[in-house]
Amino acid sequence: MLLSLHEETTQKVLDEYKLTNYRYQGVISGCVANDLCALTNEYSLVRKHAWKPNSIKSIGFLEDSTFYQSHWGELSALHSMARGGGIAAVDTQSDIVSWLAFLEFLHYNANKSILVSEISTFGTHLGGYVEELDFRVGDLLDTMDYRLARLRSLGMILHIVEDSYTKSHCNRSMDSGLINQFYAYNEQSSTKHRKSDKVNPRMQKVLESRLHTVIKTLMINNSKLDYSQIIDISHDATTSGGGPYAK
Repeated sequence: MLLSLHEETTQKVLDEYKLTNYRYQGVISGCVANDLCALTNEYSLVRKHAWKPNSIKSIGFLEDSTFYQSHWGELSALHSMARGGGIAAVDTQSDIVSWLAFLEFLHYNANKSILVSEISTFGTHLGGYVEELDFRVGDLLDTMDYRLARLRSLGMILHIVEDSYTKSHCNRSMDSGLINQFYAYNEQSSTKHRKSDKVNPRMQKVLESRLHTVIKTLMINNSKLDYSQIIDISHDATTSGGGPYAK
């Protein structure tokens, strides 16, 4: 989903809750952090219309950067996508659910010690592949302020759920609502992907209902979620690929 659509969708849902401006803006900044990672603060300062991402040229394309890993590396789960083609749907679901559970953990527990920790130390929770990554948890959220980190973690959860209903990220059945296939960005044409980087209007209400479930559970009831019930796959889901957006 395009950044502007992530913001619009998240704002529409959050507007139904009486949040302080600090909490509201914290979640909104988090809902774009999946894409921007260490560039989130730069984007938030000037907003989307004036943002000229010069930093991408200097740090964004460095392989160890969170921005690079989010788009072309190992962090495709942050967008409800597979890490490559030919991966079983259940394995991609597991990746995504693990990240959602980890972000939920950060929402409740982020502190200075956790934020300065290397993401590689959380391989037991996220999968062995993160042990090769070289950045701190706080770099992913672009903050070392634990209060803001907790809010941004919630925003990142909402982003993942939103992307799971985005046409160029997953193939969801219009009837059952279940995911039939996760797509892999590195198998797709970026132009084709971008043109369909939005939610099918028929699924919009379902998506908003699920976003409300996340917000009520985490911000109101202070409880935990079973994310496999949100990133829900059909019993005959196929392996990942580019889908109709293939190169």
